[in-house]
Amino acid sequence: MRSGAYIFICILCLLLFSRCGCNRDDQEIVPRLPIVTEVLSDENSPWYIDRSAYPTYRSLLPVGVYGTDESCLSMLETLLELDAFDNITGDEGADGIKDFAGEYFSLIYRRIIPDSVRIQTIRNLARLMQGDSTCMPAKILLITSDTVSITAMEDIGHLVEDSKLGIKAVSVLHEGNLYMQSLLEKARETNKDKSGTIGVLAPGETILAGGYTSLSRNAYVAVQDFSPGITPSLDNPDYPIVNELIPAYFFNYSRAEITYRGSRYEPSFMQVLSTENKIRYCITSLMEQLRKGGRSPLKYLVLGEGSLVKYEGLIIESLNMLRNYRKDDQYVYRHLIEPMVEIIQPQKETAKLIYRILRNDCVAAFRATPCRIIINSNVPTDLTKYQLLNVCIDH
Repeated sequence: MRSGAYIFICILCLLLFSRCGCNRDDQEIVPRLPIVTEVLSDENSPWYIDRSAYPTYRSLLPVGVYGTDESCLSMLETLLELDAFDNITGDEGADGIKDFAGEYFSLIYRRIIPDSVRIQTIRNLARLMQGDSTCMPAKILLITSDTVSITAMEDIGHLVEDSKLGIKAVSVLHEGNLYMQSLLEKARETNKDKSGTIGVLAPGETILAGGYTSLSRNAYVAVQDFSPGITPSLDNPDYPIVNELIPAYFFNYSRAEITYRGSRYEPSFMQVLSTENKIRYCITSLMEQLRKGGRSPLKYLVLGEGSLVKYEGLIIESLNMLRNYRKDDQYVYRHLIEPMVEIIQPQKETAKLIYRILRNDCVAAFRATPCRIIINSNVPTDLTKYQLLNVCIDH
C-alpha cells in the first residue's frame, strides 16, 4: 500500500503542473499560450469554455480522456477493469466490484500534428471541458499521450489553473515516473539495496524525447524501444535479430508468430510477426544491454507502452526463462536479473490515482448503472480488441 506521504505528493504535483513539466530538467517559466486566454475569455472562439455554466454538482460528470495514439484505448480498458479498492471504505484491496463501476468517460482520440502539439492540446482539452449535446463537461482530465505529457504539460497546468474550476489534470507518463521515484525513495529510507537497474520498455519517440530522464537522476536506467509496430528481423538494422542470441530469444515458432527459412537457430531469413515474439525479442535485447554494460541487476521494469499491460504474465515468464538460460553450461543472465523483478504499470498506477482523486474530492459517480463511454475520434480503430471498452461505448 502506498504511504500517505506519496499520495500527498501525487496530489501536490497535480496542483503544480503549471510550474513543472513532466520530465523537464530545467525550471524555465513557460509563458502562457494565447490559446489559453482565448478559450477562457473569447466568447466568439469555437473553443470557449463558459465557466459560468459549468455544473456545480460534479459526481455525474464524465472523466475526460485525451490521447493521440492507441494507448488511450488501453488506458480506458485499464480503468474499466480495475478492482484495487474496497468501494465502501476506500481502502486498498479488491472487493469484487469494479472501482469505476457506473462512471462515464469522454474520450478525444486524435492524431496530432507535431508542429502544433501545444495548441491542439489546449483546444482538445477545451472541448472536454465544454461538453456538448452528447456529453457533459469533464470533471477531471486524463492525458494518455507521451508526446503531450512531454511537450504541453505546462500549458495544461495554465489552462486548469486559470479556469479556476478546480479540475485536476493527470498524465500517465508523469504518474508512472512519480510512482517509480517513490519506490526508489522508499528503498533508500529502508536501507535496501540501491544498486538495482530500472528497465524501461517504451516507444522510441518517448525515449528520444527524454520521457524517462527524470528516473536516471537517482538510478541507472536501461531503455528498450518497444511498440507493436516494430519488425525485428535478421536484416533490420534498427531491430536486428542476432544469430547467436536466437536461442535466448525463446521465440514461439508457430507460423502466425514468426517466419524463417532454414533451421531455427541458423536461418537464412527470419522475421518476427507476433506481438508476443516482439516482447520476447525486446526483453532479451534489454538484458543484452545490461550484460554488455556490466550493469547492476534488473530490479524494476517499467511497462511504458500501453499494450504491454496485457502481457505482464509473458514478460515475467520471459525474465524467468532468461534467468535460467545457460550457454556452455554457464548462466548468461542470472546475475543480471533479480529473483523478483517488480513490474511497474504506469496505466494501472494512474487508474488508482484517478480513483483516489475522485473519491477524495467527493466526485465519484457510484452509479448503479453500467459505465458509458463516448468517443470523439478521427482514427480508424478496431475496438473489438478491447472487450470491456467495446461493451461500454455509446454508439
